[in-house]
Amino acid sequence: MENEINSHKHLDNANAFCQLQQEIPEDSYLKKDFRSWVEDKKKDDMNYCESSLDKNEEYTINSNNDKENTQFDLFQRAMKAILRYGQWVGLNPVTAILNNDIAKIRFKLCSWRFFYTIILATFQALISIVSVYNHHPTHPGYTVKFFIFWSLSLASVCTTIIFIQIASKWEILLKEILNCHLDKYIDKGISFWCDLSSIVFLILAIVEYVVYFMWEISEVLECAEIVDYNTIEIIVRNMDPAIFEIGIPYSIPIAILLQVNNIFTSANWTLADVYIICISLYLTSMLKEINKKILWVADKNYLSPSIWGTLREDYSRATRLIRRFDDVFSGLILLSFANNLSWICVQIFNVLDNGIKPQHKSLEECPYHRTTPFHGYERSIYVVFSLIFLIVRFTTMCLVAASVNVASSVPASGLYRVPSCAYSLEMAGTILTYELVLLQLSSEELDNA
Repeated sequence: MENEINSHKHLDNANAFCQLQQEIPEDSYLKKDFRSWVEDKKKDDMNYCESSLDKNEEYTINSNNDKENTQFDLFQRAMKAILRYGQWVGLNPVTAILNNDIAKIRFKLCSWRFFYTIILATFQALISIVSVYNHHPTHPGYTVKFFIFWSLSLASVCTTIIFIQIASKWEILLKEILNCHLDKYIDKGISFWCDLSSIVFLILAIVEYVVYFMWEISEVLECAEIVDYNTIEIIVRNMDPAIFEIGIPYSIPIAILLQVNNIFTSANWTLADVYIICISLYLTSMLKEINKKILWVADKNYLSPSIWGTLREDYSRATRLIRRFDDVFSGLILLSFANNLSWICVQIFNVLDNGIKPQHKSLEECPYHRTTPFHGYERSIYVVFSLIFLIVRFTTMCLVAASVNVASSVPASGLYRVPSCAYSLEMAGTILTYELVLLQLSSEELDNA
């Protein structure tokens, strides 16, 4: 509270100094005395602000624990959960990706992680090709549903390929974080929010798949005469009909492999969004810490040019780091937007086409009718839950990603409050340069007129 009161006093004094200095005539004998008094006042205020700034920086650095005392350590801690889950499904195949020693983090083509990712991508690509082959536009069973299913399967393959590209640049990206020299702008709470986002969205994705699996089971059990081993085979065949239509025989290993692929495909969509959310949260937290320092300093007066220069360099390094992240993850962001919008449209189409009422089969189609646990509402539950989950996840990703741009524009409002008499030579030179450019442009417009 005392610092805030002092800062307001200094701001009022600065405005008063500027106004009085402009009102005193140049030929007055008071001008010289007033200038010397202002210079003394500047020195006092500069000493106060610099000492306060040093205390503020010292508090910021010492408030961080030993595990998160650098931006690199904070990034590794914030991304720990999503990096681990992603590598389970073949995303971002980097060796020792969770290691705190950057020298051990490598992207290697000759590694079991890369080999594991290639196997998953190849299997997903084969399923997409088989789906297109069996349900091409001239096929009597071709529908919009099969086209969307193929496009989403292809999107899963593209997601894996994009993450391979990201993995090839991951080491360079970590070095950028390590060498950005922004260790005093750390928000310890960002690790909690990244972990919470990862856990919540992954749990919801698992629930979505479980509800979908219940719907597929209810479709078969509703008309099953008896429930035995053949019932499980029918369920698996209904979930992946394209695979068995080309003549592949049913077996337990094939059934397990197909279900694992379905889980991994569903997880890819969610993990891509969570990656964007966690990285956006991390970058926004860094910008917010810089903004706090800029806004705090903007209320002070007569600061030395070195302080403003340090803040400007810190902000420039942060924006360069953000642009580097944007270059690496731009393809994933584009694919994520296209994938989410496509699937949301599909679910809206399902709701509008079939409604949310249970659809029971006729006696001719289902002579051995059974009552399912949810009395035929399994499909409706899945469609509604999936639609709500997609909208919430997509909206969260958009808002969190947009917060990076919002945070980058915050310092402008603080800099507008700085009085003109507190401008440094660098700032005054920049303003003068822009004024000369505007004058040149206006003179050219007059000549053309």
